[in-house]
Amino acid sequence: MARGINNIQDVPAWQLCMGCGACHAACRKNGVHLVNIESEGIRPLFRPEVCDTCTDCLSVCPGYRVDVKSLHETKRTPDNAEREFGKTLEIWEGYATDPEVRYRGSSGGLISMLTLYCIEKRGMSFALHTGMDESRPWLNRTVVSRTREEVLARTGSRYAPASPCEGLEKIAQNDGPCVFVGKPCDVA
Repeated sequence: MARGINNIQDVPAWQLCMGCGACHAACRKNGVHLVNIESEGIRPLFRPEVCDTCTDCLSVCPGYRVDVKSLHETKRTPDNAEREFGKTLEIWEGYATDPEVRYRGSSGGLISMLTLYCIEKRGMSFALHTGMDESRPWLNRTVVSRTREEVLARTGSRYAPASPCEGLEKIAQNDGPCVFVGKPCDVA
């Protein structure tokens, strides 16, 4: 864990926040609010009277787990794949064979197709993922999709900041398995 981080407020102050929203989902004291800061992306705002002495959110914060010292001590040069994708076990390439999903989805629709498979074939309750904010289409929002129509309506590339972890309580409160779609740092 990063030394010198005493509470969740230190994570964005040290510029280690990825904007995933996990702190918002984990806070049971209503101390965290997410805002979209144009120059930085989605970032948490904290209520000091709640957050100054609380460390509950740190257990779910990916930014807190960054080992800052090892980042600076790394001497080796990563190969091209690692520079582009980060550390991986394997890299696979694929696309959706469903023509509608492939057309509407981004990068061949693979994630959308896997999401639909989990809902339609494996009986998962819903998918928690990112979709377009219909009132402000240039922004994202965290959404729940239960049907093919809902998943397909929310496909495509979303280049605005996203914080899918803010909805993790919906998965925690659900009785059955669910799908979570996010960036690797969100999934971590």
